[in-house]
Amino acid sequence: MNWFGKIIQNYIDPTDTVLDLGCGIMQATTDILGEPGNLCCKVILGVDVFQKYLDHIKYRYPTLLMDLKNTAVFLDKSYDVVLCIDVLEHLEKMEAILLISEMERIARKLVIIYTPKDFVLNDDHVKEAWGFVNNPFQIHKSNISQEEFLGMGFKVNTTSIDGNTFAIKFIGYTEASIRPLRNKIMCILRRMLKL
Repeated sequence: MNWFGKIIQNYIDPTDTVLDLGCGIMQATTDILGEPGNLCCKVILGVDVFQKYLDHIKYRYPTLLMDLKNTAVFLDKSYDVVLCIDVLEHLEKMEAILLISEMERIARKLVIIYTPKDFVLNDDHVKEAWGFVNNPFQIHKSNISQEEFLGMGFKVNTTSIDGNTFAIKFIGYTEASIRPLRNKIMCILRRMLKL
């Protein structure tokens, strides 16, 4: 698991089901099924449009070859967490916005998105990315700004490692609805620290 996988783990429980849209080679979530020191969840499904990426990981994880325009096949609230890591920038802007809406529909608890903060050309990655050559889906086409994520109700941070956008949205929860639970947890933690 890479540095971003460690950040994601803070939001994913061992009992969560995870849908990884545009999973690539799952570099952030490699070894996700509970090996010590790696991201832990109940199950993960990797979805990608590039067969070579799926061939690389299909012996370790369930995978599905699918264009992200076809997410209607997933039932409402069918996964606890929906990940979309380094994907939105490869879509036209309206396709990216529609995919975000679909992620919110599919997720029961949480949507996690990671994407460049600014639009960056990446023509070299089309020729070669992670040792796989000639992937036409690698080209950058758009950018969702942090302000746009905020307008869609996401909490947004800039990662200190690379300055990219980390956007997270809790589904079905409002700040007011989780405040009592957070207060209870803080009380328990304070009591434990006093012991």
